[in-house]
Amino acid sequence: MRISVVVLMTVAFFLGASARAQESGVFTETAEIEDQSAAELDIGAKKALLSLLRSLTLETDQRKLAPILSQTKGLLKQAIFLGESQDFFRGKQRVSYDFDAQAVTQAIFGAGLGLVPNARPRPLLWWVTREPDGHYGYLDVNQDADLIASAKAALREFRLDFDLPLYDLTDTLAVNPDALWQGQALPIARAMLRYAPQTQRIVKWAKLADDRVLLSVLSLDDGRLNTQLESVYPSQEVALMALIEALARTVRNGLAVVADDTDLPEIVIDGLKDFQDYRRIIRLLESNVFVESVQVQRLTGQSLTLTVESPASAQQFKQILQDSLGLKFLELNDAAMRFEVSR
Repeated sequence: MRISVVVLMTVAFFLGASARAQESGVFTETAEIEDQSAAELDIGAKKALLSLLRSLTLETDQRKLAPILSQTKGLLKQAIFLGESQDFFRGKQRVSYDFDAQAVTQAIFGAGLGLVPNARPRPLLWWVTREPDGHYGYLDVNQDADLIASAKAALREFRLDFDLPLYDLTDTLAVNPDALWQGQALPIARAMLRYAPQTQRIVKWAKLADDRVLLSVLSLDDGRLNTQLESVYPSQEVALMALIEALARTVRNGLAVVADDTDLPEIVIDGLKDFQDYRRIIRLLESNVFVESVQVQRLTGQSLTLTVESPASAQQFKQILQDSLGLKFLELNDAAMRFEVSR
């Protein structure tokens, strides 16, 4: 795996890092601790790093994060006391932990995990419920307010969220709760058209007589329903975490940038107007967390040819360049990845 020295600075729009992370090469996270002892500071540092890693990687399995958590002291740059908490944690100390962005990024790639861009889809969930008496219904924003709030709070740690349909007359006429539960693809597709192109999922939530919960998560692809998750859970809390994991996993699998062993082709950028374009491109590449090294091969007229080392794959790096440099993609082949400066 090609992981060498990763540039200190990070691209904020890509990782969702704070302005402070850009300026000083750190990722910052806060945690609550009992007192100002060294032991509590260490506990808080692990809590803060765990929260940071979850938000960067969307990894819900803490066992996969354990190798990075074991490096907490080496990744920590400083801890700053912010004072006593003023909310329901009253009496506890709030601490801001600064972690070395370069070292954290290397540790994530070294553990075989990926970094997820900050621009994450916000799915619309067709959430239908079945009561023990067999009654089907849409998730009620008033009656089920606590369940909705719990789901949103759990997703917030991963910088994720979801929407619900309006469940108005238009939705009801398109697909009623019974049709949703039974998986009638045609009316479901008709109802989803109203909210296109937003990502949409069907969530089936059945309250069983013994407090267990049956949870199913489905997607509609090419007119066919595909089951992503279906199981019976011992409690509502466990079922809810399974739903959170399923939503996080979908985003992670689709967007995560992971280390790739394949060398990138040459990067060719056409349409440079002046030296300012050249300097801007080089600076942005050198400050990108996914660029390990960049070398200028040729600068001929309005064309710039670069050799870049990156842990990202060619397809992922293509998107990174489009997003971070605002370039227009032209073509990708074995010899080169070609772009043009947008005007």
